[in-house]
Amino acid sequence: MFVILLDMVPIHPTPSGQVVLTLALNFVINYEEGSEKSVPDGDGYTEAILTESLASPVPHGERDLGSESMFEYGSRVGFWRLMRLFKEQSIPITIFGCAVALERNPEAARAIAAAGHEVASHGWRWDEHYKLSEDERAGAYSTRRFVDSKNDRRTTGRLVRPPRRQFEYS
Repeated sequence: MFVILLDMVPIHPTPSGQVVLTLALNFVINYEEGSEKSVPDGDGYTEAILTESLASPVPHGERDLGSESMFEYGSRVGFWRLMRLFKEQSIPITIFGCAVALERNPEAARAIAAAGHEVASHGWRWDEHYKLSEDERAGAYSTRRFVDSKNDRRTTGRLVRPPRRQFEYS
């Protein structure tokens, strides 16, 4: 939950006595569709944590086509809709990009570069970064180089995936 502390928001009085409040927003697109865990990629299960069901009812080892189609829709339709919206409004955004997702959709990588948006590395795949070995963590730097090569500019940082919370249903 985010809280706005009004006593900390910059206030700009105008010559006419009106008060103008300033608010800064940062818009971010997580570009990770295509890098999530999936049976076709040999992971043994389909990632479902960020879908409507939070956890897949499909047994490990079987494809969850519902979850897969939600992720696929994001890269095929949702991403492009957002890119058009931000372009129409001349709003700069940040892309948290997974390298595998950008590699699998080079047209999206080119569009991000052409728009000049800020890019932050979101890892090679949709990994649980807190579980990675030291060698695997070192790969985050090669991931940044990969994302940089697809974007023609340096990434500004990286976003790692925090530990999952256990969900309880009543």
